[in-house]
Parts: sequence; C-alpha cells; structure tokens
Amino acid sequence: MIKQIPISFGAYTEDYITLPILKMFCNNNGLKTTEAKAGLMKSIIEFANKDADNELKVIKWFDRTLKEGVKHVFIKKIFINESLSRNKEDWEQLLINKFQFDTHRGLINSKNNNAFKLQSFHFDEVNGIINNISLNFSLLLKEIKNITLPSMNIIYPIFIDIDLKNEYIYGRCKSKANIYNINILENGTEDFGQRTNAFNLFNKLSERVLDELNIENESKERSTEKFKNIFYNMIQECTNTPMEIENELCLEEQKSKDFIKEFFERHSIDESKRNNFLNALKDISIFMEKYISINYKNQDIFTESRYAYPVKIAATDADLSSIEEASFDDKPLQCSPIFFDNKKIINKEKKCDTFAMMFKREPKIYWSKNKFPVRFSIRQGVCIVQFLSYTLEEEIQYVLSKIIKN
Repeated sequence: MIKQIPISFGAYTEDYITLPILKMFCNNNGLKTTEAKAGLMKSIIEFANKDADNELKVIKWFDRTLKEGVKHVFIKKIFINESLSRNKEDWEQLLINKFQFDTHRGLINSKNNNAFKLQSFHFDEVNGIINNISLNFSLLLKEIKNITLPSMNIIYPIFIDIDLKNEYIYGRCKSKANIYNINILENGTEDFGQRTNAFNLFNKLSERVLDELNIENESKERSTEKFKNIFYNMIQECTNTPMEIENELCLEEQKSKDFIKEFFERHSIDESKRNNFLNALKDISIFMEKYISINYKNQDIFTESRYAYPVKIAATDADLSSIEEASFDDKPLQCSPIFFDNKKIINKEKKCDTFAMMFKREPKIYWSKNKFPVRFSIRQGVCIVQFLSYTLEEEIQYVLSKIIKN
C-alpha cells in the first residue's frame, strides 16, 4: 500500500513531478484532472491502492518520472571484461549479494538512511543477453533551502545505468545547491556532515558500483580527450554549411583564388611554402561564409533538417588560447559573427571543451515549447550532460544516443 508521495518529491518547491506529468498519467488511466497538483497526486494514490496491479503501475511510473526531467547526467567510459556474465539470473544474485538488496519497493516506498541503498533494479536484454543494467539508489541528505528556515532531511535518488554493450556507466540525478551528508553521532542523533553536490555523489556511488562489480574505469586523461572529440563531431554534424551558403561560396571560389595569387605576387610571398595558398584559401572561405551567413535573411537554414543547433561553444587550442562563443538567446550560433571568428581554431584542434545546444522536440500535448536546451561539459574525465528544462525520458535517451554514436 502506498500512503503518500514523499514530500522530497511532491512539494511545490520541487520539480521532480510536474503538473503536465501528473495530468498525463491521470488522462492515460481514466482519472479526473484538475489544475491542482495536490489533487492530482491524491487521485493517483487512490488509484494505486485499489489493487496490486495499479500499485505496481504507479511504482514503476513514479521511478520513471523521477528519472527524467531537469537532470544532470554523468557519463564515464568503462571496460567490460569478456568473462563478465550477461545472464539475468547471475546478475540478480550478484546485485542481491553485493548491495544487500531485499525487495523491489520503488522510490515511492523507499526506506532510507545516510548511506546509498539500492531500491530497485531492472535489465534490458535481447535474446537472453543483458545489454543494460538499471540501478535505482537513494539516500538521506540534509538540505538548507533558506537560511531563515531550519534544514530538512530529503530523499535523494541517483539512477545508475551500466551499458554493457557500449561500455559506459551513466549516473542521473538532480542538481541541488545546499545539500550535506548526514553524520550519525555516538548518541544516535544526526549532525551535518560534509557539504556535497550531484557530481561528488555520483563519483562516490559509481566508484562503489564499479568496484563491487569488478568493472574498470578508463583513465581520466583518455576519457577527456575522447569526449572532446565526441563534442567536436556533434558540433560538426549540426553546423554543416547549408547548401544555400555553399552555392554562394562556389560562385566566389575562382575570384578568391585569383585574389590570393595576385596578392602573393604583389608581396613576393611563396604560395607553396608552409601551405600558404591552401591556408589563405581556407581563411578567405571562412571570412566569406561568415558575412554571407550573418546577413542571410532566412535563419531557418541553420536549424532545419538538423536534430539540434549550438548556442554556445568553448574550446582551447594547442597553445592554450581559450575561446568561448555564445549567442545570448536561442538563436543559432552559426549565424553569429563569434562562431566564424573562432571556427578555424575548433576545426584545427578537432576538439571542444564545452557547448550548449537547442534540441528539437516533437509536438506534444502538454508541452508548448518545441525545443529544449542541453549543456555539455567535461570534468575529471566525466562527461556531464545538463538538461536545463523538463525533458522526457525518450528525449534524454535520444540526446545520449548522439554521444554514443559519435
């Protein structure tokens, strides 16, 4: 029986469970909908307590809902030993033994203390071979929302996915500003422990999970370089020069070559030395593309037929010259001067440190916005993907698939 939705998730100040998500569940299950969040949650609890099937449906929906939304996703590259079993029964026993797992109660009925506890798990398998393992953990933390108010204990969930096929471990949780570990004193009372954050909690939990399962991390240095290359490939994929601009540049190509030759002759510059001619041609091409693009009337050419477009890019060249480009709204960066001012450095290094993109969203009943922002960065060999507005599970999976693909 489900008594209530824990205040850590259901409070109005939290965005774990939003009004559109509650309405969607109610509509899909024939329940009345209102504009009151409390009323919708009450209806869902009543629905869950009608019978065992409804209860299980709500438990699974609740876990799935807490996993999506405004989240930070942390990604580490790992190595899977070929001898590691991919059998479901073997993994069930392993998880039960390693994490003192007792029963699948879900996060809505979770029992928590100041240590990570595995609340539920499930497997994705094909033809009896496990490809992905999902582990739902939670623990109690202290949170200070306002200096004028006392602290409160909150349930903090962290979702771990181990991709055995592609060899990645993912951690997903909500970013919070003022959260602290809980220390239990000798007399049994609680006290503030060390201040923490989503990144530190993921690192601590992921290291424990990998250690218990005998899975190795890739080195931080190697992972950092790999993710920088992936970021570059994603940017290239979404900033190819539109055909309309290419056609304009083709018309100028011969004139550009003639200008370079005449310029080199006037100044006695050897065009073959240090690839002078080819480099000059690239420079002029970027110059022309810049001014054609930023003055092009139809900006849709920089977003149509693309799954996303960048609004911020930052990179560092081999000489440690750092560049950062950003458009200050959701306008495509590709039609802004700053994109082209630094395009040469990004293309030369074929790496990117951090960037932000607007991803397209398929039309949905409860969401008026047709795009959502995502920020990508790297810290200590960990790829960090920040979903800055409420993002559905299928949308999160789509974004993560672009990282794996590249």
